[in-house]
Amino acid sequence: MSILHRITGVITVVALVLISVLFISSSYGEAAFNSTVRIVFSLPGKIILCGFLLGISYHLCNGIRHLFWDAGYGVRIDAIRKSAVFVIVGAVMLSFFFAI
Repeated sequence: MSILHRITGVITVVALVLISVLFISSSYGEAAFNSTVRIVFSLPGKIILCGFLLGISYHLCNGIRHLFWDAGYGVRIDAIRKSAVFVIVGAVMLSFFFAI
């Protein structure tokens, strides 16, 4: 869970850069923007966006979990295992909710 939190943080930064390219391309005219939109909304682009959504949802849920740990709650091994399941389920549900 710890390494996945770090990986999703890096993926989120990379995806935000790619999304920024979409906005920047709009300043270069309609042709550049339309080319970027075709790339972003192609099947591979949609898969990357869904991965970004899942990654940011996981990163958010796990970050909240870490805030509880910083406050001293849920730091026993059994609580850590249960909260890991909640983080994964919560991230999937949050991603699905935002994808709709």
